[in-house]
Amino acid sequence: MPPSPWLRGAALFLAGLALGLSARRLAPPPPPPAAALPVPSCPPVTAPAQVPSALASAPAGAPLRRRAEEGDRAALKELDRMTEAERGAEGSEALARGHAALARLDLAALEEAIQARPALARDRSTLARLHALLEREPIQLDVVAALGRLPGPDAQDLLHATWRRHGPGTVGLLARDLLRQPEGLRSASEALRLAIELEQLLEERPERPSQRERRCERAAALLERARTQGDKRLAPSLVSLERPGGCGGGGQEDCFSCLRAGTALREIREQILKRDAPTPWILSRR
Repeated sequence: MPPSPWLRGAALFLAGLALGLSARRLAPPPPPPAAALPVPSCPPVTAPAQVPSALASAPAGAPLRRRAEEGDRAALKELDRMTEAERGAEGSEALARGHAALARLDLAALEEAIQARPALARDRSTLARLHALLEREPIQLDVVAALGRLPGPDAQDLLHATWRRHGPGTVGLLARDLLRQPEGLRSASEALRLAIELEQLLEERPERPSQRERRCERAAALLERARTQGDKRLAPSLVSLERPGGCGGGGQEDCFSCLRAGTALREIREQILKRDAPTPWILSRR
């Protein structure tokens, strides 16, 4: 008699159970759990140290006027918001001195940048900044002195423009003297050297006729160079050369009689007026 379906099912269940127990005995034991790797400790993150401003040397609790004088921008803004009456004379003076201190800091930073990259001495934007700093009265002499230390002809051009603009004042005379130093003359363009040499020649005051003759010959030689190399910066000197007088007793004798023959002066004037003086500190309009 064949087994009943119930018996067949029970037999299959018992067989599967035996196979499962046998497989568990034969399987390798599971590996032990891996030990946790140590996590390296990191130093605590700290905020970078604040670098104090070169100008903000007054302590935070110092009087407003003192902080403003040393260029503290917050103090300057506070003073600037006040009326003249609120500031008073001392506050107004502190405001002016503080802005001068900031301008000196700008100039020092610009000089450092040029020392690191000498090509900036011929950069139009750099020269434009120097030209703008020339307008700040408290530091005008500092800017002129800085220009005298810069290499290249562009700084000399700006020095000459400063001399012609300010004339015999302190700023103008410093610019003139720096231009006439051997270093300045070596850096100057040929056109500027011509202008400087002719200005110096006109400042001479020869006493004897022989000295006046040699002076006139030197002027004629400079003018021959000016035919091809001079520019408009020679125009004021040409006006002086065209005046027939200024020498001798009472200033009635002609200082440059050797220039009167022919049309050389007129021709040279026409030539130089065609050539504009360089202005490398003027930014082009866009």
